[in-house]
Amino acid sequence: NILKIFEKVRSFVDQRSASTAQGARSIARVSACLSTLEGILKGSSSFSPFRRHAIASSVAASLDPMILDGVISTEDLLAVESYLKDLNHFAAIEETLYHECDCSFLYFYRDLFPIFVQSLYKSSQGSALTHTQSVFSALSDSERILNRVRHIDRNESSGLTPSFVSYQNFVSKIIREEYIEPTCELIETDLRVAVYTKNSDSSKNHGNNRFAAGVRKFIAAPPLYVCRKKIDIKSEIESYLEKTFYNLSTVSLNDCNNYTEMRYIANERYTLNIVDPFVPDGSLDQGLDFIDILRNLGKFASSYNYNMIEQNFVQRRVGRGTKSLRALGVKSVASSLRQHGLGLVSFAIDVCSAHLSQKIALLLDFLADDSIKSVLSKELRWIGNQRKEGNNVYPFSRAVEFSQEMKRILEQSQSNQIGLDWFRFVITEMGNTIAMARMVRTARRKVLSDEMSFLSPIDVSVIKGANQSTVRGGRGKNVLSNTTVEVEENISAVLNKPDPDIIQGFTSIFEKALLEHEGSFISGFHCMLPALCLCWMDASLQGKEMMHKKNIARGGYYTDDGFACGLAFILSVADQRKMYDRLNWFKSIQSKYASDEEDLMERMAAEEMKKDAKIAAAKQSSWFSSAGIDAAQEDSEELKNLRMMEKRIEGNRREMATLFFSMNEATAFMRSL
Repeated sequence: NILKIFEKVRSFVDQRSASTAQGARSIARVSACLSTLEGILKGSSSFSPFRRHAIASSVAASLDPMILDGVISTEDLLAVESYLKDLNHFAAIEETLYHECDCSFLYFYRDLFPIFVQSLYKSSQGSALTHTQSVFSALSDSERILNRVRHIDRNESSGLTPSFVSYQNFVSKIIREEYIEPTCELIETDLRVAVYTKNSDSSKNHGNNRFAAGVRKFIAAPPLYVCRKKIDIKSEIESYLEKTFYNLSTVSLNDCNNYTEMRYIANERYTLNIVDPFVPDGSLDQGLDFIDILRNLGKFASSYNYNMIEQNFVQRRVGRGTKSLRALGVKSVASSLRQHGLGLVSFAIDVCSAHLSQKIALLLDFLADDSIKSVLSKELRWIGNQRKEGNNVYPFSRAVEFSQEMKRILEQSQSNQIGLDWFRFVITEMGNTIAMARMVRTARRKVLSDEMSFLSPIDVSVIKGANQSTVRGGRGKNVLSNTTVEVEENISAVLNKPDPDIIQGFTSIFEKALLEHEGSFISGFHCMLPALCLCWMDASLQGKEMMHKKNIARGGYYTDDGFACGLAFILSVADQRKMYDRLNWFKSIQSKYASDEEDLMERMAAEEMKKDAKIAAAKQSSWFSSAGIDAAQEDSEELKNLRMMEKRIEGNRREMATLFFSMNEATAFMRSL
């Protein structure tokens, strides 16, 4: 608009010719000012203060009344003046907005900040978060007032006043409490609902998806800046969930799997990367104090079962008010040895020996009973007669008859014993005691192997010989001081100390007990093994079935290798392993279950043929109805019973194979002990 007004001035000046030298200079000056004005206006689009002052000066210099009299009217001059004012206002728009939008007065209304942030959080749930940063910037304007404080020194490193730092912390706390924490709680609640209601209907899932889409806006939003602080909502939510999941997992280790699922759902639904705290799922290195166990070893041996493969003890029955079974492993025993010292090993062996002697006394008293001795003598004579006839396999039916006879005799007697179950439990406690001694030895070796890495690779004998030769030759100083050599010798003596001969000590205990119980019939112990194996098989199957039930009325367990350890120990110390092997009990069990399975398959094949015949007859008799065909296709009661018997035979075979394998493994580690 200014150029249009001065176009006629340009045309007038170009057509005007001066008659005098002064007029020519005036025309030239006006022409130069017009060229400058046109160059500035047609140049850059920015109007700095320098350019605005140059425009005003050029306009003023171009208006020479001696030459331009009557060329520009008063209205044109007023319009130019108005345009220059508008140009000044437009150029100072940022400064004007800075002063007009100053919200530093909010500093004096700090009590309303929580209400502001709450309203902002509620209104932002359904929006695109476009005004959030604007509100936080308004809260940051109080910095202008606080930075004008002159009587308080600034921090040398940050350059901020203590009053501004206090205000900064105040605003950050309100934003965290009223804006971030509600979002974190909503996400946590949604994750818990997603985990604990996995089988929810589709309408609820659709609502959860819409909720996740709304919350995802908060997470995907760019970082917010308030009072020179950067607030990343996604990082804050991840930090909150990591802290919450870790704290709750340490309180209740049973919920670790649930929090693992929550992390996966949070990553899938909200793109949150929550770090795994690596909290163990219900197991610690030192769960039970080993000294407390040794103080009451009898209770421990009766309430825990031994697992030979994993080499740990598992609680037989869950305690009242607990949701998990307690376990004792090599790591727990090794931790106790590190805490209390290796002197605990000899004490543990002494406690195991004392408890084992008590159980051996109970076993020999049971075998010294006259009724038991008569049954065992009869069984020994029967085995001898069968061996003379060439029958070297102990039949399965004989073991069942022996069990029934033992039960009948013990019912008629006035003894307090309760039969083969009680005797089996005594043998199991003996095996658990021996397994405890084995675990102590393994834990001792683990402790020593862990400490070997801290020793120096110095051969003490070589250094000692070098010191002696140096002293004799009289050359210089020793390679190492005598104190260092003595320390190395003592450490090597401790580490190279052999393990105590556990089996030899237990054997001496057994021999001493035999001398005290001369009337016991220990030579016939191997005759009871088939009946004891069947008794153990029934108890083991019952325990494993109870593990699958919701309300466990009796003790449910999945492992019991203490019985195999006890049998292997008695056969070894009583020197009856060969006598037991001559019974060929394992071969008898295999042939028995093989024959039963063969007979069962024949009966099942016959029932299947009957079923096929019924189906064929039903198809011929009923052309227009399928009710008869469906009834014929159903299994008969006999076929269902046969299939149940097949599963029972397979379970019995598996349990007996597990027992025999455990006995062989126990015999092997008895030799290693």
